[in-house]
Amino acid sequence: MCLAIPARISQLLDNHLATAEYNGNGMTVEMGLVEAEVGDYVLIHAGCAIERIDPAMAADIFEILKELGA
Repeated sequence: MCLAIPARISQLLDNHLATAEYNGNGMTVEMGLVEAEVGDYVLIHAGCAIERIDPAMAADIFEILKELGA
């Protein structure tokens, strides 16, 4: 089973890269598949942003992950 996690874009970098934050941690993600701006939420799988999502959906996913203890 694969799992994509939501993260908020905090900085756009060069070469289709961005810094994203999840659970207080920053990570560099590949943005070649998704158009997003700073402050947008994206789903990340294997280091790649695969879909932009709205903040309400991100909040729902965060709540589910919290309930699962992830």
